[in-house]
Amino acid sequence: MVVESVLLLAGPETGRRDRRIAELKGRLAKEWGEAPEEHRRYAGDTPVEELLDLLRNGSLFSPGKLVLVFDAELIKGKAATGPLAAYIKAPAERTTLVLVTEGYGFDKALEDAAGKDRKTTFWELREDEKERLARDWFRGAGLRIEDEALDALLTLVGS
Repeated sequence: MVVESVLLLAGPETGRRDRRIAELKGRLAKEWGEAPEEHRRYAGDTPVEELLDLLRNGSLFSPGKLVLVFDAELIKGKAATGPLAAYIKAPAERTTLVLVTEGYGFDKALEDAAGKDRKTTFWELREDEKERLARDWFRGAGLRIEDEALDALLTLVGS
């Protein structure tokens, strides 16, 4: 099994995106024999140089590293995107970088470096998908929900 070294996750649908990240963690743990060391960063708070240092330095206490960078649409300008795009083209071993945005895209240099096959967009759910997803969640938890209660829940929660 080959685990991705770089992923770009875009879009406003956070439920499926979060499940994709959880699935990735499980695959990394299986591939590496134990859970990866996990780092969560926000692009607005983390300079690209600091992010690259984190990505390039190995882990002392686990077999690999998972680095999640949220609000990655804020990574702009050649000074930031150039070095990060170069990293994406030649990532460190046993390190997985996941760039996340609730928007629909990233800087063109980053998308070009990653390639189309490493970007996934999680579009907002249609109304019929929201109902099915909620029913499946309740069923999976061993619970039943009445139609009126489900309608009220979806009205309150929204997307």
